[in-house]
This record gives sequence, C-alpha cells and structure tokens, in this order.
Amino acid sequence: MTRRVILIATSAGMLMMPGSPKALSKMANPRRYVDTDYMLKIFETLYGEGLGKSSGKGGHMSRLKPPSPRGYMYQLLCMLGWTSAPALPFLLKQKTLIMMGDDDAIVPLINGKFLDLLIPNGELKVLHGGGHLFLLSHKEESVDAIRTFLDAPEDEDEAEAA
Repeated sequence: MTRRVILIATSAGMLMMPGSPKALSKMANPRRYVDTDYMLKIFETLYGEGLGKSSGKGGHMSRLKPPSPRGYMYQLLCMLGWTSAPALPFLLKQKTLIMMGDDDAIVPLINGKFLDLLIPNGELKVLHGGGHLFLLSHKEESVDAIRTFLDAPEDEDEAEAA
C-alpha cells in the first residue's frame, strides 16, 4: 500500500523519446564503470554540466558503482521491449510526483510530460538546467520539492482541517 509515488528522471519504457545519441552510445558502454579517465571524459555528456568540478575523482563520480553484469543486461533489455504506458492511467491512482531535468541527455523532459499525461494524479516538477543527476546538481530544490509533495494533505478535507 503506497500513499504517494515519486518518479525521477524516468520514462514509461519502450515508448519513450530516446535521449541524445551521443549520450546513449556512452551509456551502453560498461567501460564507464571501470575506466575512471574515460568516465571523467564523458561525465558531462551523460549527466550534464551542473555538477561542475564536484563530479571528478573523489566527487560524485566516485559514488557510481557498477551494476552486476546480469543487472546491466536486464536494464538494457527492458529498454528494448517493456512499457508501462497502457497500464499507468488505470493502475497508478496514487498522487505521483514526476521530477525531470530540462537538460537531461539520457531521459529527455518530453518523457516526463508523457508520464504526466498518463498518470491521473501526476504532478510534473521540472528542474531548470538539471541534467540526469539533478538530485545532486539541484539538491536543495529537489529536496524541497520532495518534502512539499510528501507533506501535502491527502485531500481537500484534510487541508481544511489543518
């Protein structure tokens, strides 16, 4: 039983508008997890410029952990053939915060707008200048949006009682 849902930098699956070919080609390469110099070279292409110098060695990049080979394969396969789009209008009834960066090269903003159309109780929050890792580059704005969403009253009756 879930009261609220938060979707961050995501899509409905196969029906998504793909990201930048330049970024996606680098996403498919597992070398980014094992070759630090390579990751430093492609970091901004993948995740945006908003992280600045904090993304380098010892910064945000050092927090990235490689998935298991099996998990990595499953993630790539899911992008090829799975979609939640037909089920969202009927099965996701909870209030849902959809957070997207408007400078995301991996999952473009249009995917969040699509989710917002499909989810009956969806609320789209766009983080301006945010790349795929806007939770790190726009930390305070992200936390504020999440707190506001989670702290909001369930319905109007509850709002009037407060």
